[in-house]
Amino acid sequence: NKNMDALKVIQNYCEQNQIKLYTYIPPIRTDVAIPYDISDYNLFKETVDSLLRNQTINRHYDLESVVPGKFWGVKNSTTGSQEMEYDFMHFTGEGHRLLYDSLHYKITANLN
Repeated sequence: NKNMDALKVIQNYCEQNQIKLYTYIPPIRTDVAIPYDISDYNLFKETVDSLLRNQTINRHYDLESVVPGKFWGVKNSTTGSQEMEYDFMHFTGEGHRLLYDSLHYKITANLN
C-alpha cells in the first residue's frame, strides 16, 4: 500500500507540473511458473493499470514478456541444494538490450 501511495504522489506531482510520466510493468520470466501468487500478481497489475490508465500525462506499458526465457539468468540455490535456480530478477545483457529497445521505441513514439 505504501508503494501505491507513493506512485499516486508521483503521478499527482507529474500531472500538476505537466511532466510526462512513463511507467511499466517490468519483464518477468514467461518460460517457467513465476514464484508469485498469480492472483496477487494480476491484481497488482490491474491496480497499477487502473490508477494510470485515464491520466493524460502518463504512458503506462506492460513489458513483462519483452525478455524471452533464454535471456534470463540462473543463481545459486536458496534452499541449500547444489542445483542452480531460475533467476526471476536478473536477465542477461541481451535481455537488457531488448528492454531498452522496447522502452526507447515507446518513449520516442510518444514524443509530441
